[in-house]
Amino acid sequence: PEDRENFKTQYRRLLDRDSEIDTSVLRILKQEGGFFWAEVFGRRLQDESGGAAITGTVIDVSEEIARQQEIEAVNQQLEERVNQRSQELNEEIDRRKQAENDLQQQLSYEQAISKCSSLLLESTSNEALRKSLSILQEVTQSDRVYLYQNEEREDELYMNLLMEETADGVKSISSITGNQYCYSSYPWWFEQLSNQKIINEKVNELPLPVRETLHKQGVQSVLVI
Repeated sequence: PEDRENFKTQYRRLLDRDSEIDTSVLRILKQEGGFFWAEVFGRRLQDESGGAAITGTVIDVSEEIARQQEIEAVNQQLEERVNQRSQELNEEIDRRKQAENDLQQQLSYEQAISKCSSLLLESTSNEALRKSLSILQEVTQSDRVYLYQNEEREDELYMNLLMEETADGVKSISSITGNQYCYSSYPWWFEQLSNQKIINEKVNELPLPVRETLHKQGVQSVLVI
């Protein structure tokens, strides 16, 4: 139907003298069925009396159209492959950047631990301890860094807060909750540290007693070594 309308539009342009010559490409139905692509040339003629007539030529361009469609399909496939490859390259670049960032972060941690070790080998004074906490707080960019000491009392093992370093604008833990915690109230925590495991978790994923306590402190994630 759209080809029929295109042909009518071409005919009207010639008939209304909008154009002397007009060309269009459209599909023409075959008598035996199906269609073929045709390029239709139309020309408006005028006799001595002013009457108008239209003559035309129809050329079968099915092969040319088929080749054009093949080229377009190939170009489309190439474009899709290029886009896919570009996406793969961008993902690879992102992975390498992330690997570089992780390596750089690990190196920063190792350098910080080395500095802390050197300080504590020279002295275990409060000044050396506080300076070590400050180094760890800076490299981890955390809000708080704590130093706890285990203490056994009345057949119970407690964690006692010895020292704390906070980022600017962050409240001290001592102003939020107590400074002592009994391990028996936090069995999961005790099991992890007893087995010398590093705790590096989001607070929402921790067992309930630990999660509840840390939520009161406004902690979202925790790293314990």
